[in-house]
Amino acid sequence: MRRDNIRPGTRTDYRRIIDRHIVPRIGSKKLKQLTSEDVLAMQNHIARTTTRTAQVAHHILGKSCDPVRRL
Repeated sequence: MRRDNIRPGTRTDYRRIIDRHIVPRIGSKKLKQLTSEDVLAMQNHIARTTTRTAQVAHHILGKSCDPVRRL
């Protein structure tokens, strides 16, 4: 299920974080192959710049792994 109640600005920010941070770091892996070490390495890499973006990236990734609640 896709959430349609996300504000356009938030959706734009999520897309930017996905394109700039998540895909380059772990985009080549399937979700089933993704390990906690992969996610932690991605977060640590992002956190060198901004911890808030690392938190949002983790949130986005968590929602994408939840089969019931998708963004």
